[in-house]
Amino acid sequence: MLGLEVVLPDGTVLEGLDTLRKNNTGYDLKHLFIGAEGTLGVITAAALRLVPLPRARETALLAVPSPHAAHGLLQRARELSGDTVLAFELLPLYSLQLALDWIEGIVDPLASPSPWYVLMELATPSPLDDLRGKLEAILAGAMEDGLVSDGAIAESERQRRAFWRPREEQAEAGRRAGWGVGGDVSVPVARVADFLDESQARLSGLVPGLEFNTFGHMGDGNIHYTMRKPPEMAAEAWQARMPDLSARLTEIVAEYGGSFSAEHGIGAEKRATLARYKQPAALDLMRTIKTAIDPAGLMNPGKVLL
Repeated sequence: MLGLEVVLPDGTVLEGLDTLRKNNTGYDLKHLFIGAEGTLGVITAAALRLVPLPRARETALLAVPSPHAAHGLLQRARELSGDTVLAFELLPLYSLQLALDWIEGIVDPLASPSPWYVLMELATPSPLDDLRGKLEAILAGAMEDGLVSDGAIAESERQRRAFWRPREEQAEAGRRAGWGVGGDVSVPVARVADFLDESQARLSGLVPGLEFNTFGHMGDGNIHYTMRKPPEMAAEAWQARMPDLSARLTEIVAEYGGSFSAEHGIGAEKRATLARYKQPAALDLMRTIKTAIDPAGLMNPGKVLL
């Protein structure tokens, strides 16, 4: 994001559509409005720095024994290929099975089930970059070290899309399956594997037989975390436990130095959670900024701050 044009509560137009890469002349005001969810003004235009479309891609679906192995694979991939790692998605067997059960046309490209999978994609705007060579080198070492047990490399665009479908259809498959509770959370990348192990153990202690669908962007620590009721649990009992499970998940995320809202914002629903977990000094400053820019509370009232 290079710049923004914003209409302020008093009608003033903040014209900040600069495209300079460097501009150290006072406060960088665009960051006041990014993430403010319309509570400080209405964004009417934006200046963006675009990334060139990839001209070469290599995509692999890999079977891994655990999130810890997946993290080791991520480190190896970044060491050997740097910023060509465009995607590194972690999925449990539950995610794949959910897609197989609820979405038409999903297939498992590997010979046998694995407890966890990684969908890894390398991409570059340069057609001269030997991505296939990099990917094969990554996988050879990972298999030798036990980080990967099986895998397939897409040999066509059609196969690449087939690899991505189980990941991309998780929202729809989850909607059809129903009865989920959880959140869009993030923790430091180096702690994702430990977080998944500990959170599932602790939450299973509250509701034995709890089913977990914990998938997401391991490369940036963002996990879409869903819990579903044990098959034998009554619907009424499950509904009664859902709020406590959600609250406990948020507590564990905070213990790991993470965020209870990685991508989806605060809105009205999460205001109380923000008030509980955000640093008090940060909340005070946010309220001061809100009062200074929008003293009448006109902009998106009832959102973000209590």
